[in-house]
Amino acid sequence: MFESGLVFRDVNGVTEQPERIAGIAVGKAYPAQWGELSRDVDFYDVKADLTALFGPIASSLVYVSSTHPALHPGQCAEIRVDDTVVGVIGHLHPELIRAQKLSTAAVAFELDLQAALV
Repeated sequence: MFESGLVFRDVNGVTEQPERIAGIAVGKAYPAQWGELSRDVDFYDVKADLTALFGPIASSLVYVSSTHPALHPGQCAEIRVDDTVVGVIGHLHPELIRAQKLSTAAVAFELDLQAALV
């Protein structure tokens, strides 16, 4: 599931409205098959999707360990392009998993939409 739209943030007393795209993946990465067991979606599945989204500049993507209040401590990374932070990715915080009554972990991301459209 994903969504795009404007977010509102205060930068030194000025309200900015950058465009964002965010998504969450939860559940099975694919159904059980005769040659391989089913497994839950993970960080690397979503990372691969983001790499495909960035297309021609995907080789410039760098993932740097970080923190975010909605994401699991130690399982979160900033997404950078040429030393500029363009987003965040990680597993949802366990408290959010419990509050939403999810039966499995979920991986979420948020990106600066303009960075992804380069």
